[in-house]
Amino acid sequence: MKYRPSKRVVWLALPLVPVVLMSGLLWWAGQPDSEAIATRGAHAPAEKKFSLANPGSWGVSAEWFGDGMDALMEWEYNPWKEKWKRDRSFGRRMGDLSISGRPEDKAEVERLMKLGREWYERILARYPDLAMPPAKEIPREKNGFLQWQEFMDRARKSGKVGIFDTEMPMEFANHLRTHNEPDMAQLKAWLDANRASIDEIRAIALLPDRSAAGMTEEALLQATNTWARNAADALLLDARAAMADGDVARALESIRAVNGLADHVSENGHPTLISTLMAYSMRTRAQNYAVQALLPSVSSGTVDLSAWQAALNPTLRNPSEMAETLRGEWNMGMPRHLLPVLADTADPGTPRDGDYLAETYTRHMEALVRQADGVSLRDYAASSKVETSVEHLSRRSRELGLVNQWDLRNIFVRNQESTGLTLAAFAILNGQSVPVDPVYGLPYKWDPVKRELALPDLPNGRNYKTKPVKVPKM
Repeated sequence: MKYRPSKRVVWLALPLVPVVLMSGLLWWAGQPDSEAIATRGAHAPAEKKFSLANPGSWGVSAEWFGDGMDALMEWEYNPWKEKWKRDRSFGRRMGDLSISGRPEDKAEVERLMKLGREWYERILARYPDLAMPPAKEIPREKNGFLQWQEFMDRARKSGKVGIFDTEMPMEFANHLRTHNEPDMAQLKAWLDANRASIDEIRAIALLPDRSAAGMTEEALLQATNTWARNAADALLLDARAAMADGDVARALESIRAVNGLADHVSENGHPTLISTLMAYSMRTRAQNYAVQALLPSVSSGTVDLSAWQAALNPTLRNPSEMAETLRGEWNMGMPRHLLPVLADTADPGTPRDGDYLAETYTRHMEALVRQADGVSLRDYAASSKVETSVEHLSRRSRELGLVNQWDLRNIFVRNQESTGLTLAAFAILNGQSVPVDPVYGLPYKWDPVKRELALPDLPNGRNYKTKPVKVPKM
């Protein structure tokens, strides 16, 4: 006997039919067709407007519906909240495909990467200010960045945990941070155990030039990982041991090598935020360590301050360097990371308004570049945070935090403040009057009794703290 629904069931189900049909239509309207995919990025996305007469605009309602569903699923009392977030983590499907050994998965990754690359090229054609000149060609024997990448590649293939044969003890990391007196016997033993690697790193870092020409994006990313900072730390420790042995020449050479390695990873023609910020960190640590740990270890009156200042080369950077870094970040991240994932419509974590997210992120990066390009350090420091409207983006796109999340100007300015402190410390060491801060033109706070040099106070304060520099008596 066949089951026949009662009239009551039919009448209860009827109101759901238009809801289901409308949901299906909204979903269909929000999907890009093959023509739209083939021309993605060639034109700026149209303004989001809903019209009953235009089915192509119904995707706006689908986004409203999707935002509401996201809000419901992320409700703090939803028992499926965490699973929902895991299943929709950005780029999860592409990540899974990338580590899969199946040929069809590899082909899908290649397809998405191709879509992302073509999408990127069409956007770049509309934003020529974001274009990067090609990296210059440099012979291998002079190319410090290429040889640094080769050095790390050999370390990876050797099976070592890092770039050294033995791991750096935590006591040495604490010494570099606090400048306390190290156990010199332990320090020299570790340096001797890793002498071949440290000497090779120094030789590479002192090479006169660097270029990323011809290197793959994968190699570029690997060459700017945290191993560069580990190498710089080892060079600083070697400088400390050299000072204990009275070998000032070797100590100065190690300091120059830290700067050289920082230049290799950040000035190779393809800068990224990671590489530039790492270089800032390496240079700042070298300056602080030299002034507050190495110079105090020398007998008073026997220091050639000009040699130390030349080795450290504390140089205020131009904001245009940050503009170039932002260009490099956009040109690296868009075709490799963002756009291939946004092209993956099979991933539930991909925002439905990927075109708008890509366009908004590009406009934001262009605004950041223009803010930094061709301005003085003082004007750049005095400028306001760039804010780009994200009201038109879906909840999912806004949650990714690609726009307005960081004020990169602050990172750059903070590094220049640290460099200014180093320059002022050398002025004091040379018996000169305390200069004004070059970033804001305000006087430093100098305590001649404690011999502490601190940044000037700003009318609106800072959202970070920088420790005063302890200037030694020489």
